[in-house]
Amino acid sequence: MEFMSAALGEDSVKESFLDRFKHHSKFLWNKQSIYRVPSSMRDLNNRAYQPQVVSIGPYHNGNSQLEAMEEHKYRALQHFLSRAYNISVEELVAHFKNDDKFMEKVMDSYTQPIDPQWWDSNASTLLTVLDGCFLFELLLSSTSAYTCGGADSSAPMWCYGHDDPIFGVHAERQNIVPYVKLDMLLVENQIPLIILERLAKIAELEVNWNDLIRSFYGCRIEDRSSIDPLGLHVLDVYRKGRIFSGEYTGWTSPKAAKELENHGIRFKRSLGGGSGDGVAGIGGFKDVSFETTTKKRGIDGKLNKENPKVDSQIATHGDLYLPFLTIDEATEPILLNLMAFERLHLGKEARDMTVTQYVFLMNSLIRSEADVRCLRRNSILSSSPERSDGAVTKLFADITSNLVVDDVRGVGTMNEVVRQLCNRRLNSFKASWANQFGLDKRMWIFVSLMAYGLTFALINTIMNKPGI
Repeated sequence: MEFMSAALGEDSVKESFLDRFKHHSKFLWNKQSIYRVPSSMRDLNNRAYQPQVVSIGPYHNGNSQLEAMEEHKYRALQHFLSRAYNISVEELVAHFKNDDKFMEKVMDSYTQPIDPQWWDSNASTLLTVLDGCFLFELLLSSTSAYTCGGADSSAPMWCYGHDDPIFGVHAERQNIVPYVKLDMLLVENQIPLIILERLAKIAELEVNWNDLIRSFYGCRIEDRSSIDPLGLHVLDVYRKGRIFSGEYTGWTSPKAAKELENHGIRFKRSLGGGSGDGVAGIGGFKDVSFETTTKKRGIDGKLNKENPKVDSQIATHGDLYLPFLTIDEATEPILLNLMAFERLHLGKEARDMTVTQYVFLMNSLIRSEADVRCLRRNSILSSSPERSDGAVTKLFADITSNLVVDDVRGVGTMNEVVRQLCNRRLNSFKASWANQFGLDKRMWIFVSLMAYGLTFALINTIMNKPGI
């Protein structure tokens, strides 16, 4: 009996395992790209992941605080119908609803759990059409290539008035669109770009959505011989627009900014990657490099390029190039959502933690208010007047808490070069002097007087020599 009971127990476990396996036989991890932020990350700053004015996609749809923007979504739908040669709303919905494979691909982009109402084909299709038309019209209205002169009596029905608060040419001045643009960069507030691609096809328009989104956010558009693949969503395209250039491999600094400066290392602003985007002044996250000047050959060797001809033992000076960063109310949510996407996304692309590594680098450089002042003085940082140096220091400390990055290339080399530079006798003397007397005005006055006295005495001695 015991043997039979054990056998039955094993069969039960086996059946239970097989049932779970069948239930999970459809693996979606490599199809998902739009994520719910887990509580372990959200607890740091919940507001950074919450849309303020508009919901995009299913996660925040129905939020009463975002209800005011729904009217503008329906306006966008009406304008799209006119733009698409007066197609009816029933015909538009049918384009999506009758394509089961397409809608399955759209819904598979989202991680679980999703509110069960969105698995209903009617509800998911209407959400896809409404939010898709809103982004479609908003992005197209941002460029003159897809707009018309204005909504006068002779203009097409799909034209918007110049004073339209969302879609007009002066919409940026209405103080609402910047918040919309920020909401469109939240990791939970996305729809797949294949929806916009389908809408463009219906409207018989050729649109490069990647370039249009980069232009919308002020990212530099690179020259390419071929069109790059369509991005996953707005956040994905924005992130790629900020990391496409540069050679940064993820190293951090063993010393803070002020200490590096005291040791003779100079900070310079990177020239590439753009200087601002209308939401937050964020340059290219990969536009980071550390260059050393060698005494022996008198040439520059970039640390992050494998160059065996450069002997780091004879480096005499160092220049650290960093992208420009404006610290304002949009900086923290943008950085947090970019880092959340990097951490959560395990799609077909190779895992890339560039933004997270950049933030860790800035945290290694900013450890005190003096470091903030150092970077601001060297045109690396800019912050709004209401943000103190202490607040900037705390920002980087907070957003890097409880985060771990993979081992990266170049860390050991960076530490070794910086150590060699900082240990040079002249650089060590400069740092020691700066640390002890750098802010002591009386010491500088005393040194100046001593130098003046010695110079005067020397000149007087020479002039009083016999025969002169």
